[in-house]
Amino acid sequence: MKTSRACTALCVCCLFATAVIAFADEKADRANMQIFMRQKLEFSKGITEGMVLEKFELISINAAGLRKMTQTNYWIQTSNTNYLAKMTKFQSELDKLFFAGGDRNLDRATEAYGNVVKSCVDCHHLVRKEQIGLPRWGVRD
Repeated sequence: MKTSRACTALCVCCLFATAVIAFADEKADRANMQIFMRQKLEFSKGITEGMVLEKFELISINAAGLRKMTQTNYWIQTSNTNYLAKMTKFQSELDKLFFAGGDRNLDRATEAYGNVVKSCVDCHHLVRKEQIGLPRWGVRD
């Protein structure tokens, strides 16, 4: 009987330790993702600054930075075809923005950046919806 209780206590301790480790890993993942997303925002601010001040090199540099981040994004490892299609669209729009900056074409850059932002919103909507299982704007069907 003592062996049975000891075994049960050991199992409970192991389960508790596993839960604590998993929670810590999840918390670290969330913190890393927040850092990653803040960097995306910094690149976006750089693009906006470049457009407002007509600093075309700033547009291209920051578009390239965002584009490079899409290559390291751990979400790209997902098998979700909807996400991958949105990522491809985002990359395409960033390429257009990069070249518009290089061509010093503010009209094309403005149009491309609008499409980049729309692509961001669409993708974040998809990811958020999948994370919490809610349709758009958090209203249940």
